[in-house]
Amino acid sequence: MIVILRFRAPDGQWPALRVALDALIAHLEGCPGLQGLDAGRNVDEEDLAAVVSRWDSPRAWRSAFGGSAGRAAFMAVAPWMVDEPSAYLDLDGDQINLPRRS
Repeated sequence: MIVILRFRAPDGQWPALRVALDALIAHLEGCPGLQGLDAGRNVDEEDLAAVVSRWDSPRAWRSAFGGSAGRAAFMAVAPWMVDEPSAYLDLDGDQINLPRRS
C-alpha cells in the first residue's frame, strides 16, 4: 500500500512545517509494517511538500496513528495537510483492505 501525504506551507511557514515533518518521519520510521519512506519539496512550488510511504497493509498504516505518540505526530502536521485521498492499494489488486480492529 502506498500513502502520499501532501502539505502546503504558505507565507514563510516552511520552518515550522519542517520541524513537524521531521517529528512525523521519526515516528513513522519506528512503526511496524513500514516498508519505506521518502520526503521532499515540490520542484515547481516551494510551498508544497510530500511524505510518500509504503506499508504492508492498510491496517499497518492506520496503526501508525494509534496511541498518543501517533496522534501527536499526525496532529502536528495537520494544519498544513492538503485535503485529498492519500492511501492507494497496488494496481494488481492482490491486497485487500483489512477491517479495522474493534
